[in-house]
Amino acid sequence: MTAPIRIWHQSMTELEDHPEYAAALGRHAAAVVDPSTEVTFHGLRRGTHPGITPARTLHSPYAYHVLLRQVLEHAMTAEENGYDAVVVGSYSDPFLKEARAAVDIPVVSAAESTLITSCSVSTHAVLVTMSRAISRLIHRIVREHGFGERVVAVTYLEPDLDEIALSAALTEPAAFIDAFAAGARKGIEQFADVVIPAEGIMNEILFAHGVQEIDDVSVMDTSAVAWLYAEYMVKLRRATGLHVGRRWDYPRLDPCLVARLRESDAAGWAKG
Repeated sequence: MTAPIRIWHQSMTELEDHPEYAAALGRHAAAVVDPSTEVTFHGLRRGTHPGITPARTLHSPYAYHVLLRQVLEHAMTAEENGYDAVVVGSYSDPFLKEARAAVDIPVVSAAESTLITSCSVSTHAVLVTMSRAISRLIHRIVREHGFGERVVAVTYLEPDLDEIALSAALTEPAAFIDAFAAGARKGIEQFADVVIPAEGIMNEILFAHGVQEIDDVSVMDTSAVAWLYAEYMVKLRRATGLHVGRRWDYPRLDPCLVARLRESDAAGWAKG
C-alpha cells in the first residue's frame, strides 16, 4: 500500500490575520489533491509584517531578506516532522535555492511549477499580479527560471491592491475580477494563450468564483498546479529515486555542521 503524501504549504502571509484566505486554501486543496494526500497550511510568524502588508515590503531586497529568511527554517522543520514536500506559495520564490540545499524532500516553487505547466498548454503566457512594484520582482523571477521568451507580459491590477483588500474580495469579488480580466487582456493581445494569476490570494478568489477562462484563454489554477506538482515530485522520487542535484546546484552540508549553523542562527535571533 502506497504511503499517503503530506505537503507543507508555506504562505508568505501571517495566516492568523487572514482566516478567510486560510479557510479558502483548505477547501481548495481538499477539492483537487488525491484523497489520501494531506496539505497543511503554514504562515509566517506573527509580527513578521508589523503593520505593513507583504505587498508593500517584498519588492525591497532588504525587507525580503529579513522578513522571509524564516522560510528556510520552516522547510527544515517540515522535513523533521515527516512531510514529504514543501510548497513555497509565493511568486517571489523566497530562499528556494537555499531550501532545496537544506532538505532532501522536494521543495516546489509556485512560480516554477506554473511556468513549467504553462509550456504544456501554450507557447506564451501572461502573468497578472497585484501591483506594479511586485510585477517588477516577478519579471526577475521569470528570467531566473529561464522563461523570458515564453512570458509575453507581467501585468498588474489597476489600482494596486494589497492583501487586506484582496481578502475582502473573497466575498465581494466583482471589482477585482474586472481588474484581473483587464490585466489578462493586455497579455492576450500580445498572443498569450494562458493566464497565470501570480499571487495566491488572487488565485483563491478566481477559483472560489469559477473564473477559468477569459476570452477563450485558460486561467490557470495556480494553487492546484503547485500542490499537484508537489504530489508528482514525491511520486517520482518514490518510484525512481529522482532528487535535486547535489553535485553543483544544491550541495548539502554535513548534518553536524548544519546543526551548528542552526544553533548559531537561532542564538543570533534570540540576541536580536
